[in-house]
Amino acid sequence: MYEVGPDGRVVAKDEKRRILLPDGSKEVYIVKDHYLVSIEKIGADGKTVSWITPSESNHGIEINADDTVKSGTLHNFKDGWTVEIKNNEISKTIIFDSTTLTDAQIDDFIKNGTSSAYLASVRMVVTNENGNVKVETTTGSSTLGLDGSLPTMYLISANGIANPMPENVPPQYETAYRNILAAAGADPNSIYLLPVFEQGTAVTDFPLWIFDAFTSQLMTKEIITKMDALFSSPLINHDKPIAAVLYSGSFNPFMMALGDRPDYNVDTVVSLGGPSLIGTIFQGKITNPNIKAIYNVYGSNDVIPLAAMNKTFTNFTATNVKILGATHFDYFYDANRGSVNDKVSKFVEEFTKATMEHDDVTITNLLHKNGVTYDDKSNTYTVDISNSSFTGHNS
Repeated sequence: MYEVGPDGRVVAKDEKRRILLPDGSKEVYIVKDHYLVSIEKIGADGKTVSWITPSESNHGIEINADDTVKSGTLHNFKDGWTVEIKNNEISKTIIFDSTTLTDAQIDDFIKNGTSSAYLASVRMVVTNENGNVKVETTTGSSTLGLDGSLPTMYLISANGIANPMPENVPPQYETAYRNILAAAGADPNSIYLLPVFEQGTAVTDFPLWIFDAFTSQLMTKEIITKMDALFSSPLINHDKPIAAVLYSGSFNPFMMALGDRPDYNVDTVVSLGGPSLIGTIFQGKITNPNIKAIYNVYGSNDVIPLAAMNKTFTNFTATNVKILGATHFDYFYDANRGSVNDKVSKFVEEFTKATMEHDDVTITNLLHKNGVTYDDKSNTYTVDISNSSFTGHNS
């Protein structure tokens, strides 16, 4: 590697040097005007594995005597992260979804120093200035403690079919839901929106859902890929369990993903009008050992097949919550949908926030309000949302 002087410059003025490694990979060094501006690691398959560029405030990459990076930006396209180092201290970490980047987009980023696709795939940015750690996500930001402490509770929310947004962007109702929970006191950096069915319609997504329900080859695999990316983040406290709120078409593939991956630490599942084969046509068995509670929330006026019905499993007792008068489109707040939506969505928000926080007292209180009846044979709570004990956003 090049010896870098105190001024950050190297002896060579302009050159490109390639070093072939025993495993068939190679390293490519580029020097421009006496500054080391690029170190690219290329795998034996010819694809870029990692790349080092100057940090934002430096003309070139600075190297320590032991060949480690003193100042520079390390990009790892395979695992999905970028780390900026200044004077041997990490000043910025960027977590992005590497699965959204094609080889051509990575090449474009390497050649031009920027890429709209690369920037669009960013999920989280962490900056560290004098011990003050700030986390910014694509849907909000907050400052962590000076010790960089991580959240102690988490919620993953996945949308239903016909998400009109671009790849890796949740629909508007999911973003609004997250903001409402945050306004109610939930930590916004603990809430992860898991977008699925992007750029879809009911016509295109319903056949995909059916095919995946029998094969686990489409949405289930996509959810596993996105969950792996989430769990690989160093900003996740892996010792803390996660609650999953799954609306409509995301419930069935997410449950199959949990069955395939018992290492996912999801202990609470909330289905919101979630049609499924498992628990309905096929009772099925819950195989993820981390799951401690399943809440099946649905509306009596929800007409989606296999959604508005109780769920039963061969080895697990789900808690069914039937909301009288609620349709498939009342679980999330919509100011244009009237009083039923107003009160149903408020109940859903309070209920799911309590599951996220593992607040059994609030869950119990919500299910024992006036207007709620219980059938012990089916473990079903029927909620008369018109009862005065339930309030909405506007009442």
